[in-house]
Amino acid sequence: MHLTRQTDFALRTMIYLASRPAGALVSVREICEQFGLSANHLSKIVNKLANEGFILSRRGRGGGISLGRPAEDIGVGELVRLMEPLNDLVDCTTPRCILLPGCQFKGILAEASQAFIAVFDQYTLADLVDSETQKLIWHDAS
Repeated sequence: MHLTRQTDFALRTMIYLASRPAGALVSVREICEQFGLSANHLSKIVNKLANEGFILSRRGRGGGISLGRPAEDIGVGELVRLMEPLNDLVDCTTPRCILLPGCQFKGILAEASQAFIAVFDQYTLADLVDSETQKLIWHDAS
């Protein structure tokens, strides 16, 4: 199992925002420059996060993005579920699969997927940010 680049970028964005003082606005461009990301791609991710209330977005001069709620109230599992298409790890809808009628593997994969996400459910965004992360980000942004 692995996380998609979209989820990786979403988590990096959220960690970056969580390292800032509450309410501090950050531009998408700043995040793109810090992580070497495409502005077009990150904008789509930011829109998705904003639509779900994970971040606040203010347009125009002096605008930017910030966390939509405190980092300790944002579950990492919530973020992963939003960004990941974890429905099926394999495509069991293939009509040519002769194993499908009695195959138990699909159930095992569903259990594995749930266990994978359950680990993320144990952590909040605040757990991903420590004083060293804040020092690095603040130093680079200066």
